[in-house]
Amino acid sequence: RISDKIGRRSVLLLSLVGAGSAAVAQGVAWSYWSLFAARAFSGVWAAVGSSAQVYLADVSTPAMLPTYMSRLSGVPMLALLFGPGLGGGLSKFGLNMPILLDGAVTMCCACLVYVYLPESPTWLAGEKKKKAGGAEKKAQSPVPWGATIVAISGFFNGIMFSTVVSMLAVSLAAKFDFDALQVGYTFAGMSVFTLATSIWVAPWLQKKVGLYPVAVVGTLMNGALLVAFALEENMWVAMGLLVLSRIGSTLRQGTSGAISAKFTDVTNRGTVFAHIQMFTNAGRLVGPLAAGQLATIDARTLPWYLVGGMSLLSA
Repeated sequence: RISDKIGRRSVLLLSLVGAGSAAVAQGVAWSYWSLFAARAFSGVWAAVGSSAQVYLADVSTPAMLPTYMSRLSGVPMLALLFGPGLGGGLSKFGLNMPILLDGAVTMCCACLVYVYLPESPTWLAGEKKKKAGGAEKKAQSPVPWGATIVAISGFFNGIMFSTVVSMLAVSLAAKFDFDALQVGYTFAGMSVFTLATSIWVAPWLQKKVGLYPVAVVGTLMNGALLVAFALEENMWVAMGLLVLSRIGSTLRQGTSGAISAKFTDVTNRGTVFAHIQMFTNAGRLVGPLAAGQLATIDARTLPWYLVGGMSLLSA
């Protein structure tokens, strides 16, 4: 919402500086509650991804927007590919070193944005019209009902996503006695497939069959394969199902930004993206809480039944 008032670049800069400061605060936390407070503070600045999507929606042509959004969705997976190994190595020098590096890298990103990224030309043109006044002044468009439908779907998808992230290590340990290193390798392998799908597969499918079919099929594919993973007792087959589920998840994530952009114009783009992201974040909050309770009963299967149900509702 603020990006519709002060600009896309400004919000992205504020988010990066805030997130970097929060990471450093977590790295130097001296107690549980100071760590809790720093972690909560970091949530205030969790707008980097949505700000980047808003900027892309401003500067991309309609034909190229789905491709760029899909590639943007692959960036976190690229981080997951290198992050676990780098973090594990840094932790040998101190458990707070990975989060301190996170803060430093985020601050460097803020510097790069400040130096190289111009303000969105589309937003600037809209502001110029507002300042002209009179008939040219345009009020902010309301959030359309379609965006709320997408947001509700995002809520269920958020539950599904956060359940996978929070419960995978627990379930792998319960099913196959995986240790932290093996879980890290698993995440790295999943990230390779996710990155490849976001760069090559998702854009091609979106052009062939459209955004909505890809989103629905990807969501259902992800949920079904993860339920199958929960039921499979053979480790290698289960790992194959897990990796294939990442393809479905990436197909869904790769369409989210482009679908959201369909319900926006230059006056409400930040508001609509924030509206949808708020529902998604709420789902990501609910997911670990619900899945954690289920895991106390049966960590091998019950969290993944939740994933299957949420994927059906989200689709």
